[in-house]
Amino acid sequence: MLNARWEWLSAEEYKVKSKARSKELGAISAPQRLHTPLGWMLPHQVLARKESLPVHRPESGLIFPGEKGKVHSRGWLKKALKRGAKAIGISTLGTHRLRATIATLHLRNKAPLKEVQTMCGHQGAVTTLRYQETSTVEQKKHQDELRA
Repeated sequence: MLNARWEWLSAEEYKVKSKARSKELGAISAPQRLHTPLGWMLPHQVLARKESLPVHRPESGLIFPGEKGKVHSRGWLKKALKRGAKAIGISTLGTHRLRATIATLHLRNKAPLKEVQTMCGHQGAVTTLRYQETSTVEQKKHQDELRA
């Protein structure tokens, strides 16, 4: 996502592209609840660079620019997640933990496995299922539902 570009985002979908060649790998849904925070974020980025506020979102360029408008340096996201996790009292938080949470939430909310697989960019469903988390609370809930 740190390489994400405005021109890849439409009202309906986000075109997933490879870092190296901007080759399109597929597309995922871009719901309105994604656009709202992005719209809120844009003026803050512009103000941080001491530029005039845009009337509309840019047609092109990085959605999450780093220093001097370039792609963030390697390891930037890992460090940012570590600071955020520490601030909220979580010992570890990484991109794989976030991917597992997203996969789990979608699967628990009855999203088809194939759709979650596509969102995660996995080649096979087995990989997606490895990301699905389980808990004793959820297990008990399902056990109780069987008895009813």
